[in-house]
Amino acid sequence: MSEMTKQGYSYDFDMFSEQGREKELKRLYTQATIAKEQEINFIDSLQLPENASVLEIGCGPGFVTGILGDLVPKGTAHGLDASKELLEAADKLVKPHHSNLSFFEGSAYELPFQDNTYDFIYNRLIYQHLNNPLKALQEANRVCKKGGMVTVLDVDAGMQLIEPACPAFEKLNQLACEAQMKYGGDRYIGRKLPSLMQQAGFSKVDFKVLPLSSLDFKLADYINITTRFKAMIVGTSEANQLINEIDNFCNAQKTEPFVFVSVFAVTGIV
Repeated sequence: MSEMTKQGYSYDFDMFSEQGREKELKRLYTQATIAKEQEINFIDSLQLPENASVLEIGCGPGFVTGILGDLVPKGTAHGLDASKELLEAADKLVKPHHSNLSFFEGSAYELPFQDNTYDFIYNRLIYQHLNNPLKALQEANRVCKKGGMVTVLDVDAGMQLIEPACPAFEKLNQLACEAQMKYGGDRYIGRKLPSLMQQAGFSKVDFKVLPLSSLDFKLADYINITTRFKAMIVGTSEANQLINEIDNFCNAQKTEPFVFVSVFAVTGIV
């Protein structure tokens, strides 16, 4: 990954090559849908009104914004992203299938919306890429209505495993954490979210762990959307070699290895 990422973020879709962007769009789609049922069940537990106004920050190509739009059929679902190209993809791939969606270009650090605008704000897998998560949370607090909710859904590198143990899997995870930190991100953000929510002024902060495993999704899909992405972040020949070792390890097992990952879901009330 180029070090010339957008200021304040450790991820920049616009820095991919043309061929790389096509692959990344496919990865983002799989990432958005691999645990769709579990994610919908979680959002349903928040009991959003059908007429709620919803904002997804870091919406990318809008696949999850479309899901949110379906969950508030009498409301509105807006998506915001810093990438013009991803927003163009959202307008092309998602918006035509929903009557209540709109997409906006902007930064999580300076949201282009007035105070007290949204009932619910969703941040999915973007806080690991922010070098100032507290500022982003304060902005989300500002544009959320009094009594509304802000949810951050993200990973923690300490909450994933593969069985049987695979040294290459663990090594690549370590290298990805170090590389993402260099670009301003934090793959251990999950455990820090409750405290950050409180610092940003939210009340009734709630913490849930959403467990996912290779019993819920195909192992190959997990490898494609996470492990290969880590190799891309690291961007070295060693990382590519580790990917090959992981593939060879998985293929050599008599039964498919078991992979477990936890996604942290933290919700605060404004």
